[in-house]
Amino acid sequence: MVLGDAAGSGFGSRNGIVMPNPPNTVLLVDDEGDFREVIQMALEAWGYRVWVAEDGEEALSGIKARGPTVVLSDVIMPRLDGLSLLRRLKKAYPKISVILFTAHPSISDAVAAMK
Repeated sequence: MVLGDAAGSGFGSRNGIVMPNPPNTVLLVDDEGDFREVIQMALEAWGYRVWVAEDGEEALSGIKARGPTVVLSDVIMPRLDGLSLLRRLKKAYPKISVILFTAHPSISDAVAAMK
């Protein structure tokens, strides 16, 4: 289910939380299974279709077939980290929006992500 436009405002509402009209598919990439599950449930409750991956390699292996419009990715993961995933996605799929998050922030990672 995708939330509808609330009176032409470009926003939908679910359980009192106002969310912009969601894109078709969100790719959620995180190596922490419990965190992935909670975020996936919340996004689906807001009307997003969610595909999950445990790391950047898994995300890249199926991205063309699933065609997400937004990627939410942890920065620190095994095999292929979030910053490397961001670089590859921007090179191969420049129209996909990428949002990086981490429980271990650092200034150098923030600067690298902005470049």
